[in-house]
Amino acid sequence: MKQLHIPVMVQEVIRELDIRPNGLYVDCTLGLAGHSIAILNATSPPPRIIGLEVDEEAIEKAKANLENNMSNIKIFKQSFLDLEKVIRTNTVNSKVDGILLDLGMSSLQLGSKNKGFSFQIESPLDMRFDSNNKLTADHIVNKYSFKKLHEILKNLGEERSAKNIATHIINSRPIKTTSHLSQIVTNVKGQNKNSLLHPATKTFQAIRIAVNNELDRLPTILNAATKILRSGGKLVVISYHSLEDRMVKNFIRYETSTCICESKLSACICQHTPRLKKTGKKFYKPTNYEINRNFRSRSAILRVAQKI
Repeated sequence: MKQLHIPVMVQEVIRELDIRPNGLYVDCTLGLAGHSIAILNATSPPPRIIGLEVDEEAIEKAKANLENNMSNIKIFKQSFLDLEKVIRTNTVNSKVDGILLDLGMSSLQLGSKNKGFSFQIESPLDMRFDSNNKLTADHIVNKYSFKKLHEILKNLGEERSAKNIATHIINSRPIKTTSHLSQIVTNVKGQNKNSLLHPATKTFQAIRIAVNNELDRLPTILNAATKILRSGGKLVVISYHSLEDRMVKNFIRYETSTCICESKLSACICQHTPRLKKTGKKFYKPTNYEINRNFRSRSAILRVAQKI
């Protein structure tokens, strides 16, 4: 059965990837295939796509959504950390024309009653993108020390009330559901009617990032993507919170720089060779029209670079 969702900044993605007929593109986070469908429909004849996804349920629904386009896409149940291996094994010259990395969660994940990503749905504390991973949100919430829990909330969620929330979490153990955790955080922070963010947003974000080791994985995938792009190929990344976006911005800045020497040096000695060049705007954000149509897109930031 089809379960469609609205892909974020799809027009910007298509424009910046500069889709070529019969070109080869990688959707590193296939989800329900919203972006991939748009990429396939961007040119005639359509391009080819390699899609990576670790969630089995998402893969099955993506296949249903793709219907007659399955001949133009190969889907692999593998993490984007396996990108280089997948491309090396399944392409002629191990190069691709464009790569999309959407770091957000799909509507399927957010709406799941088993995954535990949403504070709005009663669910076990899981938060794993890949169910084969051992670490869960339950383990972090119920087993981590105050120090580790506080560091996660402060550093990964940029939560100002991290110390107070960590204290109340530990004092409320055992915590087994998303609604219980959400209520604890709300009791600490209170309801701010003037804020668009739910009080538990940053706490859930921080724990999800810790469960999936998201920030440590990001430099690996950015480097792998840069390596397998052909000359002139495009890298498009959509991030949803400041920590991710800062890492993407710094990566692009580093890879587009001709010199990375310390500013105090009078002459360049680094001999740094850039692998990317800047293209388009520094970054893109969703329009007000898109935000009104898809509120989940409100925090998205898209950055793009081109392989030299």
